[in-house]
Amino acid sequence: MSLSFPERHLKKSSVELRGKGQRNAHAGSRDSRWNFWRLLLPLIYMTGIFFLSSIPDTGNPVTEAEKVLVWIKPGLQNLLHIPLFGGLALCWHLALKTWSRPLRHRVLLAFCFSMLYAVADELHQLGVPGRYASVLDLGTNLLGISAVLGYILSRDRRKKT
Repeated sequence: MSLSFPERHLKKSSVELRGKGQRNAHAGSRDSRWNFWRLLLPLIYMTGIFFLSSIPDTGNPVTEAEKVLVWIKPGLQNLLHIPLFGGLALCWHLALKTWSRPLRHRVLLAFCFSMLYAVADELHQLGVPGRYASVLDLGTNLLGISAVLGYILSRDRRKKT
């Protein structure tokens, strides 16, 4: 069945009939599922940090994880907080990409969530045998978080110029 010229233009597609808001509703549900999976990224990462900070340091290693902890010198352990928490800040930045549009807000939220977890992690270590909370650890966490988020901000500024 062939439509004449006016009939072709009068006949609207199903997408046009639904309206712009409804057409994007399906894409929005896809985006919201993607947002959910993005949000899992920092949560899984924080779970990994939790397990690492739960390894006791009793001086008598039993598990493989404890043996690795004893093998790594304390000074190097402190320095490893920098990339570890820098990675957490990056995970939060990526997870919040579609939740918070302005970059500055996203970076601020990523900073707050990462630092809040850094403090919680140090407090968690108070209950782990042979581990303790340390201001030095918190400082290296802050350094890693600030370095990654500072790089993200500086890269964005370079793009604008």
